[in-house]
Amino acid sequence: IFCFLVILCIVSCSLSHKPQGLERAESLVDSFPDSAMTVLSNIRGEAQDYGKGYRMEYLLLYAETMNKLFLPMDTINFMPEVLKYYERHGDNRDLTMANYMMGCVYRDKGDSPMALKCFLDAASCADTMGREADLNRLSRICGQIGILFYKQRLPQKAISAWKTSGVYALRAGDTLTAVQSMEFTGHAYSLMGEKDSVLQVAENVYSGYKKIGRENYAAASLSFLIEHCIENGELDKAR
Repeated sequence: IFCFLVILCIVSCSLSHKPQGLERAESLVDSFPDSAMTVLSNIRGEAQDYGKGYRMEYLLLYAETMNKLFLPMDTINFMPEVLKYYERHGDNRDLTMANYMMGCVYRDKGDSPMALKCFLDAASCADTMGREADLNRLSRICGQIGILFYKQRLPQKAISAWKTSGVYALRAGDTLTAVQSMEFTGHAYSLMGEKDSVLQVAENVYSGYKKIGRENYAAASLSFLIEHCIENGELDKAR
C-alpha cells in the first residue's frame, strides 16, 4: 500500500496543471510580447510561490519577453540560477533558451566574450531539425553570434554565422530575416575591403526585399549602390 501511495503521489505531481497565468503568457510571447509582459507582471507575486520548476519557467519566460521587447537586460540577476537549473533538469530546448537569455544579459552588460560563449553553447544544443519556433530561435542566435564576431573584427566568422542564420530563417519560412542576414554580410565584406562582394550583396539584398514586398527595407538598402554610382560618375543612375 505504501508503494502504491508513493507512485500515486509521483503521478499526481507530474500531472499537476501549469499555472494559468504562466500558460497565458506563453501563448502571447511570440506574437504579443507586450501583452505577455503585462500578464507576467500581474502574476509576479504568485510566481514566487510556484514550485521550483514553474518558478524557473516563469523567470526564463520573463527574460525572453524582455528580449523580444528590446528592453535592456543588464539589470537581470536571476539568469545564472535559471541556467544552472536547466543544466540539471531541462531538455535541449530549455537549455538552448537559457543559454540564449544568459548570453543576452552578458551582451547588454558589455561582456562580449561571455555573451559569445553563451550564444555558442545555445547553438550547440539547439534542435536543428525541430519546429519552426526552434529554427527561428536558432536563426536569431546565429545572428547574435555574427554581430559579436563583427564587433571583434572577425569578418569571415561573422559572415559564416550570418549565412547560417539565413539558412535557418529560410527553413522556418522567415524570408525577411533571411534577407536581413544577407544584408549584414555586406558590412563584413566591407570590413575586409571586398568591394565587389559588397556590391553583389547590395544588389541581391535590394532584389530580395523587393521580392517579398518590403519596399521600405529595399529603399533603405540602396545607400551603398547610390554611393557606388556616384563614385563611378553614373549620376543619372544614382539619381
